Amino acid sequence: MPQFIAPIAAAFTAFKATAVFSFLTTTVVGRLLTSVAIMALQSALAPKRPPPPGIQTEFTSSGGTNPCSFVLGRYATAGNAVCPPMSHTDGGTPNGYLTYVLDLGDVPGGALSRILIDGRYAALGTTPHALYGTPLLGDFADHAWVRYLGGAQTTADATLISIYGSYPARP
Repeated sequence: MPQFIAPIAAAFTAFKATAVFSFLTTTVVGRLLTSVAIMALQSALAPKRPPPPGIQTEFTSSGGTNPCSFVLGRYATAGNAVCPPMSHTDGGTPNGYLTYVLDLGDVPGGALSRILIDGRYAALGTTPHALYGTPLLGDFADHAWVRYLGGAQTTADATLISIYGSYPARP
């Protein structure tokens, strides 16, 4: 590194002797140009702005070592997978229904207003299905349902027990 110091110092000394250096350091226009160039360099080298608030992950977390969480106010959350996705048949189609069980918060009292699936919002219907819960509307009508439990229940969900209580891989 020391072998580069002398040539750089010599080049700077030669630049100081030029009219360009004198113009950039003594005139108002020169100082303005120098300031603009330095600010442009600083903004190019500065760290980028943080991402906007909201869901910060691309996946739903799973496992037993996740910290407790809950939502205050209106906020989007990916939730935590309580168990791996499970599927069952209903009427003859093998694996016709895929079931996800997600924990959206660890304290009772939350509410669910809409769902985000594949980057598209899906509104909730009003008439629940007897087994599967509230249907989603729009592109997901007749393809997706949501059962939302507010956290005050004290027993396991009867529908999940009746369908998956004897599930071969994970009862």
